Amino acid sequence: MKQDSMPFTFISILLTYLIKKIGYKVAGFDYNIFSEGLWNIKLLIDVTAWIFIYALVSFLLKKLRPNKIS
Repeated sequence: MKQDSMPFTFISILLTYLIKKIGYKVAGFDYNIFSEGLWNIKLLIDVTAWIFIYALVSFLLKKLRPNKIS
């Protein structure tokens, strides 16, 4: 892992978490792995949302990040 990619990864994960939490509150979706169990449809929805939102945030941050001049 490159040294300059660590803050990028942290920011991507943090934004993904915040967007997911806000989206789940707006949609009224709630999933707790400890009370509802591991293997159900809500887990699939949760993991799919994480992957989709992370990919979108990561893509947008890469496009918005300034290029380094070598």
